[in-house]
Amino acid sequence: YKASSLQLTKRFLEHNMLFIRPSRVNDIDALLDISNSVGNGMTSMPTCAKSWEKKLASSDMAFNSPQAPEQACYFMVLEDSDTGKIAGTTAIYNGLGLSQPFYSYQRSTITNESATLNTSKQNETLTLVEHFKGATEVGSLFLLPEYRKPGVGQMLARSRYLLMADSQQRFSERVMAELRGWVNNEDQSPLWQALGSKFFDMPFQDAVTIAADRKSTRLNSSHNSNLV
Repeated sequence: YKASSLQLTKRFLEHNMLFIRPSRVNDIDALLDISNSVGNGMTSMPTCAKSWEKKLASSDMAFNSPQAPEQACYFMVLEDSDTGKIAGTTAIYNGLGLSQPFYSYQRSTITNESATLNTSKQNETLTLVEHFKGATEVGSLFLLPEYRKPGVGQMLARSRYLLMADSQQRFSERVMAELRGWVNNEDQSPLWQALGSKFFDMPFQDAVTIAADRKSTRLNSSHNSNLV
């Protein structure tokens, strides 16, 4: 950080004692409130209570497992100790695509040439791939607007890498992140309209809700003991 950012962060933290901790099952109401303020398109922040129950139970078991689960969620929250309020979220998802396929699109350019016609044409293509099978994903990064001070978001984001460095045996050497796609003022996704809707006859937000639930249900939930 630059000196100015450090000074501003220090002043903010002096008045707001913030700390990062593993999520708890009784955080569900606060997390549902945060989910509703996140907006559409963030599949790792469901607006369904049952999905959160599964995610929080999985995270609790993962943190308390004596051995590294093959597939797990490590969900953490940023808490304001002065008020007990949850100010933000961050998470690590391990073992992508092991129980259910984790698809992505690879963007490529194909060039077609004809010496006879003396022409050359390029076409962009999307190919369905599973390049991130078994990888670790960082996600669920969100900070309430009133806590968006210099350095706080960076602290929240980088806490995931500190956990991975401290427990390297639990995570893959390949780490990736999904970025929420752009939506317009009507909460419509151009990518979904042009591609996804051709295969799945449902609105974009319905697809997001299903994806969020699948992310919660695919998490391994059969561990116990103590990590932190």
